[in-house]
Amino acid sequence: MNSARGLGCDVSRISVSSVLRGNQDKVTELLWAIVNKGEISYINAARMPFLNALLRQGETMEELLSLSSNQLLLRWFNYQLQQAGVGKRVNNLSSDVFDSEGYIYLINHLSNGKLNDLSALQNSDISARAQTVVNNSMSILPGQFITANGIASGHEALNTFFVSQLFRHYPNMGNMQQGNNMPVITNSTPEREKRAFLNWMNSLGIEPQVTSLGKNTLSDGLVLLQLLDKVQPGIVNWSKVHRNNPSKFQQVEHCNYGLELCGQLRISLVNISGAELQSGSEKLSLAVIWQVMRYHVLHFAGRQSLSEESIVKWANEKVSSTGRTLSILDFKDKSISTSHFIIDLLTACRPGSIDYTKITMGKSIDQKLQNASYAISCARKLGCPSVFLLPEDIVEVNPNLIMTFFASIMSVYGPKN
Repeated sequence: MNSARGLGCDVSRISVSSVLRGNQDKVTELLWAIVNKGEISYINAARMPFLNALLRQGETMEELLSLSSNQLLLRWFNYQLQQAGVGKRVNNLSSDVFDSEGYIYLINHLSNGKLNDLSALQNSDISARAQTVVNNSMSILPGQFITANGIASGHEALNTFFVSQLFRHYPNMGNMQQGNNMPVITNSTPEREKRAFLNWMNSLGIEPQVTSLGKNTLSDGLVLLQLLDKVQPGIVNWSKVHRNNPSKFQQVEHCNYGLELCGQLRISLVNISGAELQSGSEKLSLAVIWQVMRYHVLHFAGRQSLSEESIVKWANEKVSSTGRTLSILDFKDKSISTSHFIIDLLTACRPGSIDYTKITMGKSIDQKLQNASYAISCARKLGCPSVFLLPEDIVEVNPNLIMTFFASIMSVYGPKN
């Protein structure tokens, strides 16, 4: 559960006990959250430069990058229908696909003449049509990824998964090398930070899921207000909010309202106006998101006065209480890179939980990465709920993300008062 949360899956409505009891609905919800993250959320224009073929006339690259994975799948679906020369279009992956018409055209087109059979369109039996789609899909996909009932019932999650598999195996976007002017995902520190912020946001249940962080992430104010309502439930008066296609003026109102609420929570945001946030700035958006995330991790379990210094003090005292001698000065302490102190802290929290034969000396980068991976895995197993950093963040000693890691450990094993 904690690993899924760390990947950015929303598991807020799923309890460990419900999974242990084998509650079918909850187990299915958990599996779908993981599948959605691994098989669908990876679809975004930043990772796949060839998707710039989906740009509409007058649309900017920034607007394409801001589309969710589901929106991109729909646009890809319709792009393929257009390339096939048919007038059919789909606006969703539920009620618009239950009659199988779009699928019949799509699979026929993707098969590149291998099937060349549209006769199923003459069959008025919806279930029979759906079964034809299933049978035809299995001739081009490595297995069965949906049932006839899943199509005919308009089950959105199943259909989304099915379309993602068609996209994965047959993107069919012409020259797959085109679009070199689009950004490429790297493993640099800024990109890892953005991924950590993204996973934290989505783990809270932001709707729709945020697929990338850019200058327009907070521009309409709705994502910011959702974040604030998640970290401090009930703080947002939603009757003040225009949720459906807010105008520019309303977006500025939302941003001002969000900043006002940040002030109530004493979240430090100096000299930022709603108009600036609405106008779009990646640097500004990331700064606001980080401050809200920082507030969240420092105010777990109702604590109102927790500071970074108090977390360091608690960690040092916890390790010292076991007779071990390692300590850290702050979250910039370079000794953290070996993960030895983190491992000792986890041992202090749960004696006997660490297999020290798996710990290396931490002299090389590879050894440090091995230790860091093990420390993250152990923390999740020990119940730490908000572990969003990567092993590289520990090795490079990223103070912001390391602070969130220690705060997550303290939220479980620290003093309760």
